Amino acid sequence: MLSMIEMYVHGVSTRKVTRIVQELCGVEVSKSQVSELASDLDTNLDLWRQRRLERSYPYLVVDARYEKIRTGAGVVSRAVMIVVGIAACGHREILSIQIGDSENEVDWGLIFQDLKERGLCGVHYVVSDDHTGLVKALERHFQNVLWQRCQVHFVRNFTSKLGGKESKNYLYKLQDIFAAPDLDEARSRKDHLVEELEEIKPQIASWIDEEIESCFSVYHLPEAHRRRMKSTNMLERFNEELKRWSRVIRIFPNEESCIRLMGTMCIEQSEEWETGRVYLTIKEEQFKELNREWIWHEDLNLASATLQPS
Repeated sequence: MLSMIEMYVHGVSTRKVTRIVQELCGVEVSKSQVSELASDLDTNLDLWRQRRLERSYPYLVVDARYEKIRTGAGVVSRAVMIVVGIAACGHREILSIQIGDSENEVDWGLIFQDLKERGLCGVHYVVSDDHTGLVKALERHFQNVLWQRCQVHFVRNFTSKLGGKESKNYLYKLQDIFAAPDLDEARSRKDHLVEELEEIKPQIASWIDEEIESCFSVYHLPEAHRRRMKSTNMLERFNEELKRWSRVIRIFPNEESCIRLMGTMCIEQSEEWETGRVYLTIKEEQFKELNREWIWHEDLNLASATLQPS
């Protein structure tokens, strides 16, 4: 029985599980029996998803990926929305996994509200892509928190706007901006690229000038943290692992089966992170020294948060 559940959790479909069990053990089991066994996971999964958050989490990494789920209206694409916290002790932990609409402010707002009700505290910085609904929900629920737009996603947006051939000529210049040693130098390099693009691609030049500031929030962090906190790459790597398992299933029969598999994988990964090596060395005085109060800039479409003097 445990082997059957293990196979299901690791992405083997119910149909394949029944065939494997029959071939190996000579025992016939139905798909419904496999599903019933798998549903026994739900109790533990629900307890984990609703657990009290007892730590302080200075950093959050937020991202979503998509799965195909069968509904009464047909097969639809739904977002698997995940929030990772980096605790003050330096370890990573998956704080939340939900199914929803990643562009919807309401869905993200419900996730953030749930996290706060479960005890989330100590958040100083959030890194994510610039999904409209996500950014609006962050503004509403984390008003005094610095937001970083994922630099990797910004690079992808840039190359898609320019096109393949032209992006090769300018991609390294954008990467050079993000490699700047400090905020002033990053802004200086940005100005040079904007000036160069204004003559040939004025719309893209304007887009960079208006939007890239959101990618510079990372410069307000301790230097030792910047490489890992400038993008959502850490969470995207885990999302790729989820994709590898869900590809076997292709289409989930319902949302419950999707959250069961994705959630169980999240539990395993979170436990591995929590018992593994420290991800970041975080010292309380690193944040106290900033002595800051974050604010959101409406004129940048929530694109940046800056430090205010005490």
